[in-house]
Amino acid sequence: MTRKSQVDKLTTAARETRIARQRGSSSAAARARATYAGAYRNASDDERRQADRDIWDEIGRQG
Repeated sequence: MTRKSQVDKLTTAARETRIARQRGSSSAAARARATYAGAYRNASDDERRQADRDIWDEIGRQG
């Protein structure tokens, strides 16, 4: 089993936060934000920048 990269954790948590907010689930959004915060603390600067690019690319594709 491969270890999930910090970039994957950051992008997944950002996606889950956005979805939870759209659905109006504040508790799910809070959990996703906490996951994002933990991944952010453990990520290197390069991983943070890559995750930011991936997140904004995904947002751009969605319109």
